[in-house]
Amino acid sequence: MAAFLQLSRPVLVSLATALETGRLHPPFTISIIKTYVPEILSGGIVEELNRLNAMGATSDHIAYTLRLLAAERSASQEVHDRVELVWTGQEVVGSQSRDTSVVVRELFSTAKSSILIWEIQQLKKNSDF
Repeated sequence: MAAFLQLSRPVLVSLATALETGRLHPPFTISIIKTYVPEILSGGIVEELNRLNAMGATSDHIAYTLRLLAAERSASQEVHDRVELVWTGQEVVGSQSRDTSVVVRELFSTAKSSILIWEIQQLKKNSDF
């Protein structure tokens, strides 16, 4: 199954459609698979497809599984798109902070539902204590 995890959502959907329409069917070969999958990944995908077929999975079963994986990718991306972590403040060597006023303006102008602002302060070591 690990080979399928390397495929993008559009490639997963394309493979599923090819399986459902009969354009792609067992026995699966690299020469046919590389029409749908990046060539570097085609060997692993062929192995997985042939393994599933040998286990009794039909083309429709495999297509259904690929569509489930594509749907999960889509849902996961939606969650990822909802959250943005922004680091602002003083420049520290090795960090990529942004100007706070620019970030706040941008956040408030593009927010769709809510904004959570969390401040973390670094305490300076005081030599008098």
